[in-house]
Amino acid sequence: MKITVLGCNGLYPSKQFNTSGYLLSVEKVNIVLDMGSGVFSTLKELVKPEKVNAIFISHLHFDHISDLGVYNYYLESKAKKGEFAGKIKLLVKNDESAVYRAIAGLNYFEIVEYSDKLTLFDLEFGFYKMKHPVLSHAVTVEFKGKKFGYLSDGNLSENLEGVIKECDLTVAHAPFTKAQSGKEKPHSSAYDIALLAKKYKKQTLISHFAPDSDKKELQEEISFAREFCKLVTQGESYLV
Repeated sequence: MKITVLGCNGLYPSKQFNTSGYLLSVEKVNIVLDMGSGVFSTLKELVKPEKVNAIFISHLHFDHISDLGVYNYYLESKAKKGEFAGKIKLLVKNDESAVYRAIAGLNYFEIVEYSDKLTLFDLEFGFYKMKHPVLSHAVTVEFKGKKFGYLSDGNLSENLEGVIKECDLTVAHAPFTKAQSGKEKPHSSAYDIALLAKKYKKQTLISHFAPDSDKKELQEEISFAREFCKLVTQGESYLV
């Protein structure tokens, strides 16, 4: 398995960095994890978007879903030329919001509402509720004895710790410094994630940075666990 960072910003994109998005490649299967602003164009440079097998949406904040609409336009244009038929599976939770209803109305996606576990394309998916102001889920993907975890937005919880413990490699959204962290915050700190990575001796990547954040400070705060934990770079790929 290989994970490629398509976007690593939170909130909004910058000139250099898109918001949340990752491409998980497993042999001939391509799974996109979140579809933030700018992610579609970066994805298109790596694979044909119509060849993507499924898209996982962790939650319905716009920095995770903004490019779904333009993705749908692309598929529509391909369909009109006879170059695409069918729909791409969209793994998303119904949070009863207007945003969900808008996404469910996109013509070229097939809604798959996940629960705890799911098997698709010979991959074993697991889903875990996160501690976040809106309904948000982490996902694990297992294939041939290797396990990858994606911890989207959420603060420290039993589920968050469990994903790091279980997975060979985890991408964790942890944009806060120690000074910014707190039990009621929507995200965990990079330091807290690094503690867990070192505790379980598991490879963990920090992502979802505020556009104006000081990454040097985050890097310094996780340096004690440098053997297991580091900051992601958009465009880089990591093997599971």
